[in-house]
Amino acid sequence: MGRTLDAARHYADTPETIIEPAETARAVFTRNPPGTKALKVLLVLMDVAGPRLADDIEHEIKLSELNNRTVTDRHGRKHGLHHHDSAEIRETMNDLATALLRLDEPDRMQEHIGTVAPYARIDYSEEANGDLAIRWEFGKVFRMLAERSDLYARLDTAALLAMRSRYAIALLRHCSTHFGKTRTDRETLTVDHLRKVLGVPEGRLKRFSTLNQHALQTAIAEINATSRWTLEATHHKTGRTVTSVTISWTEKPLAEKREAKAELGRHSAGRKHRQDGTAEQIAEHVPFPEVGGIAYSDYWLAAKRETAAAGWDNAKIADKFRAFCESGTRRIRLDAPNIRKIFINWANRVGKPP
Repeated sequence: MGRTLDAARHYADTPETIIEPAETARAVFTRNPPGTKALKVLLVLMDVAGPRLADDIEHEIKLSELNNRTVTDRHGRKHGLHHHDSAEIRETMNDLATALLRLDEPDRMQEHIGTVAPYARIDYSEEANGDLAIRWEFGKVFRMLAERSDLYARLDTAALLAMRSRYAIALLRHCSTHFGKTRTDRETLTVDHLRKVLGVPEGRLKRFSTLNQHALQTAIAEINATSRWTLEATHHKTGRTVTSVTISWTEKPLAEKREAKAELGRHSAGRKHRQDGTAEQIAEHVPFPEVGGIAYSDYWLAAKRETAAAGWDNAKIADKFRAFCESGTRRIRLDAPNIRKIFINWANRVGKPP
């Protein structure tokens, strides 16, 4: 057994950290790369398996547990997955089963091809009660790499769950295998390799200018905003064509780490504007938080103060409003354009004295 599984066992009771074998974090998806939701679910599935990553067994989690699986950062803020209904989790598991993973090991002159989670079994006997049981097995390639792995990435759960870009998640997973190592603070990738590391779907972002704008810079901006690392990209040309990119990283000073932690507590709807320095241009529409309270959202605190429930606890009112949105025959989306009006009307109704 390699050191990676020892690390997974050590961090088994530490939800703030997910251990992933460096081999799988650096591997590339050659077909059907998973999207943001599927990547986040994959990270949670790895965390659930923990030290049993390499075991040839069937793992299990309830859909309710998956949706309620959150991590609390050191400021008391909660971060979790997008809420999956039964149709979405089926689609997500299908994405993971069809995403083809490839790892080349030139030093061993070996190439491994397979999927991370080729098999899933969804038990819907409790679906009438609003729950499912999700059972899955990790693929042979993944298990083999995990079993012998001595190099691993310590992934920051809160930062990864807060990210909106699949490219940011993919790049942070890849670079995390290097973070903290004293031998290097950079890696040079060919443009083709970079495209695979980012998980760009086949046929998309063919020109480097569009790859750089819509994938690489998007990923770097979000990583820099939410993690304790600062990434930079340097382009290298052959003639007039960019042929490779060097990704370099530095750990942030304490003050910048605190700001990154604070960013995790702000709603992701305005993150792009904050990264671009155009926060004042944000429209007056902020989705209601999917998890946690509203103590760190000035927008929703102001909305609460307008209502008859102004004196309610910030966590209590958030939980009750989400339960209200989930109830009834027609589910209310937390990012609905009129969600603020719905919240105020609901809070005025429930906040009135009996």
